[in-house]
Amino acid sequence: MIGTDDLFSWAEELQQAAVAPRASRIAAVSGFRLRQAALSFLAAREPDALAVEVPPRFRNYRVAVAAFWRKNTGRTRPVTEVQAVQVFDRHDRCFAECADRDRLLAAIHDLRGEREILEAEIRHTEPHLGDSDCLFPEYRVWRYRESSNPAYRKLCRKLDALLRTLYRGSRLERVRLAGCADRLYLAVPAHAVEPDELSREWGLIFVDETGRGELIREAERLDCTEEARTHLALNIAQAARGNVLFSNGITGRHGKYRCLRPPKRRRK
Repeated sequence: MIGTDDLFSWAEELQQAAVAPRASRIAAVSGFRLRQAALSFLAAREPDALAVEVPPRFRNYRVAVAAFWRKNTGRTRPVTEVQAVQVFDRHDRCFAECADRDRLLAAIHDLRGEREILEAEIRHTEPHLGDSDCLFPEYRVWRYRESSNPAYRKLCRKLDALLRTLYRGSRLERVRLAGCADRLYLAVPAHAVEPDELSREWGLIFVDETGRGELIREAERLDCTEEARTHLALNIAQAARGNVLFSNGITGRHGKYRCLRPPKRRRK
């Protein structure tokens, strides 16, 4: 088993070698394209409502896009699920501002090879952890976290500790701790963040230069209360107010509004 101290000692040598390849792989995508991709991702899931720049709890930070779904039957039709997508156009904005960030990332990358070896062993020794409903073995979903392999469980604890340190105090961590959404996603330019660099609660969406989004990893379902869902659903409705007024040609503030010509959609 590789120790954390040894991993950190190799990090400085690996850091310079890793910077150039990462920069060459990252897609050049504007913030507007990222938000478009996040909107289309949630819109494809056909929510009852969605909005941009939604505050999860307090207005000092917001998620780029959020949507909610309501129950189709009954009089009250309560909110059954809320999902949010945060977008970042740069790699360094995803993590907390800490002196050891690059060293932590190098340690996480080095543990990836050991994890892949242990996961191959789990597939052989614990086949019941695989999804039996899948027809094709290469697409089979495995519940590695439920493994009884002591080496793998120890490795997972080490990775979780490194990720907690990496994200402590970051905007992503504040959004997760708000506890208002059932699923959380991060949309970034392709390869700006790799799946093993992201906390396991978050889903990951890669966006290419054309603005097309690809789901790389599905988000885990989080514990979210009915009150928290309703709170974020109300914030979504409030955040949509500005777009509704703009699309209908209404402008103004502080109780003084005037009507203008509504914006027109371009002809295709």
